[in-house]
Amino acid sequence: MRIPALFTRTLLALLIVVLIGAVPASATDGGANQVVLVTTTADGSSLERSELQFTLLGGPTVGSENLAQATSDACSGCTSIAVAVQAVVATGGPSTVIPHNAAVAANSGCTDCASYAYAYQYVLTTHGSVYLSPAGHARVAELRAEIADAAAAGLAFDALTARLDELSAEFRAVVDQDLMAPAGLRGLATRSIDTAPAS
Repeated sequence: MRIPALFTRTLLALLIVVLIGAVPASATDGGANQVVLVTTTADGSSLERSELQFTLLGGPTVGSENLAQATSDACSGCTSIAVAVQAVVATGGPSTVIPHNAAVAANSGCTDCASYAYAYQYVLTTHGSVYLSPAGHARVAELRAEIADAAAAGLAFDALTARLDELSAEFRAVVDQDLMAPAGLRGLATRSIDTAPAS
């Protein structure tokens, strides 16, 4: 079924406001935000974009946002793929942790088109300052490239989700295993994991 492009664009804009813009100001004061947007408009074209973010945050409030949005608009035989993978480490035991994670995929006024979005967010808090080891940083860089390769590989969406789940789990394991503290890491207070594939 063909959906009017203007209606779909309006709906997507409202959805982003709900998912991202409607967060109270106090929740975004300590946010590390990642937004991956992909829109395909040319017949027979395929566009993909992926990002992997690792960040350390301090302060009493963490309101990190992670969004992947893919749209195929007014084209024939086109494909859009957006992938956002994020890990946020909140140091110093913040009192408020309100992360948001979302994947949005939509086809607008197109035929034989496909859109896919994948968002993975891992948030953990610690009781003191930490850093990622050099080996951890090196592996994160490798995983960033592997995620980009997966997004561009032309996999069926079910297979792409399985591959991204695997790489995201490895990303989480690297963060868990390679976080270091000057006097040894004592106690990861809380963990939050959210995965949101959409097509």
